[in-house]
Amino acid sequence: MIFKPSQLSQAIQFITEHLKINPVEIKPYKQKKTLSQNNYIWLLFTHIGFETGNTKETIYHYCLDMFAPINTCYIDKREYPDKLTLSQFTKEQAMIFINNILAEFQEYDLPDPEDIKCLQMYEFYKEKGLL
Repeated sequence: MIFKPSQLSQAIQFITEHLKINPVEIKPYKQKKTLSQNNYIWLLFTHIGFETGNTKETIYHYCLDMFAPINTCYIDKREYPDKLTLSQFTKEQAMIFINNILAEFQEYDLPDPEDIKCLQMYEFYKEKGLL
Protein backbone atom coordinates (compact mmCIF):
# COMPACT_ATOMS: atom_id res chain seq x y z
CA MET A 1 0.00 0.00 0.00
CA ILE A 2 1.30 3.47 -0.84
CA PHE A 3 0.59 6.52 1.30
CA LYS A 4 1.25 10.12 0.36
CA PRO A 5 3.36 12.29 2.71
CA SER A 6 0.16 14.05 3.81
CA GLN A 7 -1.24 10.68 4.98
CA LEU A 8 1.39 9.98 7.64
CA SER A 9 -1.07 9.29 10.45
CA GLN A 10 -3.07 6.88 8.23
CA ALA A 11 0.14 5.04 7.31
CA ILE A 12 1.14 4.62 10.96
CA GLN A 13 -2.34 3.44 11.89
CA PHE A 14 -2.36 0.91 9.03
CA ILE A 15 1.05 -0.49 9.99
CA THR A 16 0.28 -0.79 13.69
CA GLU A 17 -3.12 -2.43 13.10
CA HIS A 18 -2.31 -4.78 10.22
CA LEU A 19 1.33 -5.61 10.76
CA LYS A 20 1.27 -5.45 14.56
CA ILE A 21 4.43 -3.34 14.62
CA ASN A 22 4.68 -0.79 17.38
CA PRO A 23 6.32 1.69 17.66
CA VAL A 24 6.54 2.73 14.02
CA GLU A 25 9.15 5.08 12.59
CA ILE A 26 8.65 6.40 9.09
CA LYS A 27 11.50 8.12 7.30
CA PRO A 28 11.50 9.76 3.88
CA TYR A 29 12.85 7.60 1.09
CA LYS A 30 16.08 8.94 -0.37
CA GLN A 31 17.03 7.65 -3.76
CA LYS A 32 20.63 6.42 -3.98
CA LYS A 33 22.90 7.64 -6.73
CA THR A 34 22.43 5.89 -10.06
CA LEU A 35 24.85 3.47 -11.67
CA SER A 36 25.32 6.00 -14.48
CA GLN A 37 26.31 8.67 -11.98
CA ASN A 38 28.74 6.29 -10.31
CA ASN A 39 30.32 5.28 -13.64
CA TYR A 40 30.63 8.92 -14.71
CA ILE A 41 32.23 9.94 -11.41
CA TRP A 42 34.84 7.17 -11.70
CA LEU A 43 35.51 8.10 -15.32
CA LEU A 44 36.17 11.67 -14.14
CA PHE A 45 38.49 10.43 -11.37
CA THR A 46 40.36 8.25 -13.87
CA HIS A 47 40.73 11.04 -16.45
CA ILE A 48 41.80 13.65 -13.89
CA GLY A 49 44.26 11.18 -12.36
CA PHE A 50 45.69 10.38 -15.79
CA GLU A 51 46.01 14.07 -16.67
CA THR A 52 47.59 15.04 -13.32
CA GLY A 53 49.85 12.01 -12.86
CA ASN A 54 47.83 10.70 -9.90
CA THR A 55 45.77 7.59 -9.36
CA LYS A 56 41.99 7.66 -9.59
CA GLU A 57 41.93 6.67 -5.91
CA THR A 58 44.00 9.73 -4.97
CA ILE A 59 41.58 11.97 -6.90
CA TYR A 60 38.66 10.18 -5.23
CA HIS A 61 40.04 10.94 -1.76
CA TYR A 62 40.86 14.53 -2.71
CA CYS A 63 37.32 15.11 -4.01
CA LEU A 64 35.76 13.51 -0.93
CA ASP A 65 37.85 15.80 1.28
CA MET A 66 36.83 18.83 -0.75
CA PHE A 67 33.18 18.17 -1.68
CA ALA A 68 31.61 15.28 0.26
CA PRO A 69 28.44 16.09 2.17
CA ILE A 70 28.78 15.96 5.93
CA ASN A 71 26.29 14.39 8.31
CA THR A 72 26.36 14.97 12.03
CA CYS A 73 26.74 12.01 14.34
CA TYR A 74 26.41 12.01 18.11
CA ILE A 75 28.60 10.00 20.46
CA ASP A 76 28.10 10.44 24.19
CA LYS A 77 26.00 13.53 23.49
CA ARG A 78 28.88 15.10 21.59
CA GLU A 79 28.48 16.23 18.01
CA TYR A 80 30.95 15.00 15.38
CA PRO A 81 31.16 15.58 11.62
CA ASP A 82 30.77 12.44 9.52
CA LYS A 83 31.79 12.80 5.87
CA LEU A 84 29.88 10.55 3.54
CA THR A 85 31.62 8.19 1.17
CA LEU A 86 30.56 7.89 -2.45
CA SER A 87 28.50 4.76 -1.76
CA GLN A 88 26.35 6.71 0.73
CA PHE A 89 25.43 9.55 -1.65
CA THR A 90 21.85 10.16 -2.66
CA LYS A 91 21.08 10.96 -6.29
CA GLU A 92 20.93 14.68 -5.49
CA GLN A 93 24.19 14.63 -3.51
CA ALA A 94 25.89 12.83 -6.42
CA MET A 95 24.70 15.55 -8.83
CA ILE A 96 26.15 18.28 -6.62
CA PHE A 97 29.38 16.29 -6.19
CA ILE A 98 29.74 15.91 -9.99
CA ASN A 99 29.14 19.64 -10.53
CA ASN A 100 31.82 20.46 -7.95
CA ILE A 101 34.31 18.13 -9.65
CA LEU A 102 33.57 19.68 -13.06
CA ALA A 103 34.09 23.19 -11.64
CA GLU A 104 37.29 22.28 -9.76
CA PHE A 105 38.93 20.53 -12.73
CA GLN A 106 37.49 22.49 -15.65
CA GLU A 107 40.92 22.98 -17.24
CA TYR A 108 41.13 19.23 -17.98
CA ASP A 109 38.47 19.21 -20.71
CA LEU A 110 36.10 16.90 -18.87
CA PRO A 111 33.42 15.29 -21.01
CA ASP A 112 29.70 15.86 -20.73
CA PRO A 113 28.02 12.49 -20.10
CA GLU A 114 25.79 13.04 -23.16
CA ASP A 115 28.76 13.72 -25.46
CA ILE A 116 30.29 11.02 -27.68
CA LYS A 117 33.65 12.08 -26.22
CA CYS A 118 32.57 10.55 -22.92
CA LEU A 119 32.15 7.12 -24.54
CA GLN A 120 35.47 7.48 -26.37
CA MET A 121 37.22 8.44 -23.14
CA TYR A 122 35.65 5.46 -21.36
CA GLU A 123 36.86 3.08 -24.08
CA PHE A 124 40.36 4.64 -24.00
CA TYR A 125 40.77 4.13 -20.25
CA LYS A 126 39.18 0.68 -20.36
CA GLU A 127 41.70 -0.39 -23.05
CA LYS A 128 44.52 0.81 -20.81
CA GLY A 129 43.12 -1.22 -17.91
CA LEU A 130 42.42 1.88 -15.82
CA LEU A 131 38.67 1.28 -15.53
